[in-house]
Order: sequence, then structure tokens, then C-alpha cells
Amino acid sequence: MSSLIYDAREHAIGLLRDEANTIGADDVVGITTHIHEFGGLIEFMAIGTAVKRRGGATPATASLPVQAIIRDKDTWISGDDLFAAAVKSGGGD
Repeated sequence: MSSLIYDAREHAIGLLRDEANTIGADDVVGITTHIHEFGGLIEFMAIGTAVKRRGGATPATASLPVQAIIRDKDTWISGDDLFAAAVKSGGGD
């Protein structure tokens, strides 16, 4: 099972890179992966952001780094999380 998941990860990341190349991006950053089980089936999902280098880009001020790195919020919402969010907001009736 572990080797299947490793293979799925490599395949998914390869697909992300292929899609990024197709649109002219230079790389993919911030890749997050999610593995979920649905009634005996396993879904592997990879999410990333395609980026393009821009020549001559400089920070707005000398105190800022050339690149800013932020931590992405978890972008996966499972069915249970979606239900809990709906109940919390009053939409779960």
C-alpha cells in the first residue's frame, strides 16, 4: 500500500509540473497533498501554485526580502468539516 501511495504522489506532482509547463510557468510551489478514503477507494490529491519568474522584480522596500513566504491555510474540506461549518453558520437545517 505504501508503494502505491508513493507512486500516486510522484504521479500527481508530475501532473502538476506538466500542467505548469503547459501554461508557461517556471515552477510549482506550495504543493500540499491529501489522502482520503472513500468507501474502500483511496483518493490522492495534490494542490500547488504555478509561478513565473519576472525579470527585474525587486522588493518595495529594502527591509523586505525578495520573496515573501506565507503559510497556506489547509485547503481541503472533508464532508464532516463542511457539515460542521454549515451548522456553525446556521445553514445546517
